[in-house]
Amino acid sequence: MIKPDTGPSTYEWWKYLAERPSPVRPERLSMAQIRALDTVARRDYGRQRRRWHESILLRTPQVVRANEQLDDLLEANEDAVTRVRAAAAIDAPPSLGKSTTVDAYGLRYHREQIDQLGEYVDDNDDILRIPVCRITLTGDVTIKGLHQQLFEFYAHPARRA
Repeated sequence: MIKPDTGPSTYEWWKYLAERPSPVRPERLSMAQIRALDTVARRDYGRQRRRWHESILLRTPQVVRANEQLDDLLEANEDAVTRVRAAAAIDAPPSLGKSTTVDAYGLRYHREQIDQLGEYVDDNDDILRIPVCRITLTGDVTIKGLHQQLFEFYAHPARRA
């Protein structure tokens, strides 16, 4: 799988994140074993450890609760075919893991939906199933700004207008 040459708020990038293989936990080596590795092996071991550690999401009570609430919201929205659907907003001071929590949830949801329903909506494999739209909004976003973010994510022709 080739990493797309796009930013994090595009479908290509999101799809890459959702479909890349999960990192494998590296073997736990003692300091003596690490020192005994040659330069190339030590660099490779360090790379494996960094990849493993960057993907860790601490399952704090707040993360568990946020996931439960998002599950409830999505379940309620599946039943809300003919009425306005609810949305979630997560607000907290910086560096508390809001984006990390929501991204992990969205990636899991994306994989579940594709596994359950398939990658395409139609039988001709013409229409992609895109279960998650991941965009970042500022505190003072306008409707136009929201639309621009959505257009960018979906690579809509109007994004350049």
